[in-house]
Amino acid sequence: MPGLRTGVLSAPPVWQQLQAAPESLPALLARNFTGLFAATGDYLEKHAEALLLFALIAGGLFALALQLRRMGRLAGASAGVPGIALRRPFLVLAMLWLLLGLRLLLPEVDPGLDLLRACLVMSILAALLPEFVAREAVAPLRGLLAVTFMVMAERALLNDALYGRLLSMLLAAGGIWLLRRLHTALLLPSAQSATADAGADIPRLLRVVTLGVTRYAPPILAVGILAEVLGAESYGNQLVSGALYLTTALVACIAADMLVKDVLVQTVHSPVANWLRAVRNHPEQVVRYSLLVFRVLLVIGFVAFLPVALPMLAPLWAVIGRAVAAPLALGSIGLSFGDLIAFVVSVVLAVNAARLMRFLLQEDVVSRLPVSATTASAVTRLAYYGIMVAGVLFAFAAAGLELSQLTMVVSALGVGIGFGLQDVVRNFVSGLVIAFEHPFREGDLIATGQITGRLQEIGLRTSRIRTVDGAEVMVPNATLTSTDVTNWTLSDRTRRIEIIIGVDYDSDPRRVIEVLRESVVGQPGLLSRPAPLVLFRNFAASALEFSVSVWTADIDDRLEVESEARLRIFSALRAAGIGIPFPQLDLHVLDVPPGTPAAKPSGPQSPPPVAG
Repeated sequence: MPGLRTGVLSAPPVWQQLQAAPESLPALLARNFTGLFAATGDYLEKHAEALLLFALIAGGLFALALQLRRMGRLAGASAGVPGIALRRPFLVLAMLWLLLGLRLLLPEVDPGLDLLRACLVMSILAALLPEFVAREAVAPLRGLLAVTFMVMAERALLNDALYGRLLSMLLAAGGIWLLRRLHTALLLPSAQSATADAGADIPRLLRVVTLGVTRYAPPILAVGILAEVLGAESYGNQLVSGALYLTTALVACIAADMLVKDVLVQTVHSPVANWLRAVRNHPEQVVRYSLLVFRVLLVIGFVAFLPVALPMLAPLWAVIGRAVAAPLALGSIGLSFGDLIAFVVSVVLAVNAARLMRFLLQEDVVSRLPVSATTASAVTRLAYYGIMVAGVLFAFAAAGLELSQLTMVVSALGVGIGFGLQDVVRNFVSGLVIAFEHPFREGDLIATGQITGRLQEIGLRTSRIRTVDGAEVMVPNATLTSTDVTNWTLSDRTRRIEIIIGVDYDSDPRRVIEVLRESVVGQPGLLSRPAPLVLFRNFAASALEFSVSVWTADIDDRLEVESEARLRIFSALRAAGIGIPFPQLDLHVLDVPPGTPAAKPSGPQSPPPVAG
């Protein structure tokens, strides 16, 4: 039992400690509080300049909160209920600055100052709870915040004394009751509907994790109480404080998610942000991707907080670290599982960074420069490929690979390209040729083979053409550079329309030409230069054929303009009394006398008998 006593049971059991004469509680609190207050005073005096800067920035945030409150009143009066950041700007900005400001200006915060900050942050968070959680969950969450703060205060003022152990067990019992209430409240249908009606939109992952914590934290707290009673004080403290800290951290994550989403929505609809075309034209996408990035950072921060909340998991983290760092032999290249993770993460980040840069260049940089659309497309494509290549090289560096170690990989890729990837490389190079030679651009109306449609996108390997029927056809880039392609909109968007008309043989051709020319002159959608051209084309079997050639300014309007021109021509010919003939066929019927045998269907015909 000595090993158990030194390794786990670091204090006597509670019943033995109760038999001793403990120090009076007022004297203990006064001594610890005096020491904490003196240490905090020395800390404030040592970091006076940083604290002054903290206060000045807080004053600026107060002025910003006044402006946000004014905006919130205007939004509430004109467009309905504003967001949380506009309804409660003072609380939101104060909480954010208390969480971030001290960490930025004072990396090592004094325990007394940290306790004061925790009190303020939890009080603000308790006031904001009705804004983003259901009514049934507000009371237990506020109780958990209060219990968590009391645990922090107990660690700072009572430490390992008997009163601290007793208060820790009492707070753990209260935490169990509050967690059970919170778990029941989260499962209520009314809580879910109220949350949805409030527009909370809590991420599914956070909701699942919160339900898991509220279910499994009470048994952990019960084990912590038992550890405190038996004398395993270190483990008991970690279990009690860890379970409560994690629950509070989850509440803070949900609050941060809702506040950031609200701020993003308010920002993308502000006049300043609407100056950016990317925000003005794609507000939902900007909010969605920004919120995705923040949620990824939120998950990373929560995972990084686990060793701080539960130091007893240090052996588990050490095992995970050794497993991640274990080498994996890939031929002559030595990698580890962590290197592979770093490589994959770096490639994913490079791809998304390239897409984001291309999107920003297209929407807000190149579009504002005095360059042609062709040059803009080439610049954005070159930037996209450059970031992709740089990202892949960075991924190799993050994985710990040197270029000398990639000889075998490059050789294998060369063989693969020679045998199986030559079409991919050819299409890729053809895409570069299209991007810089500009035989056609995105948005052009082209025809290749049996496909006619609008070129929607020039990709790495294929280009996407949307036909007039609405189908999207993927055409390899090599096909577009090696076959004949008709571009209807390369230099301009004009298009010639030719209409063939047949009139009666009794009509005067000169009069017909005059009527046809007058019928299309001045028609909307037609160009005056070149002027309409009417020609006498042919002596057909049943009609005199004429052609009317006109030009439209926009090829997209060709069908409507051609239809209107035909209607005008038909009305003009009818008004002038000029007929449009039907095909004519003369049929001669031979009258055969009765009794004459019928002619055979085939074979030579005999001449009729000649009278003598």
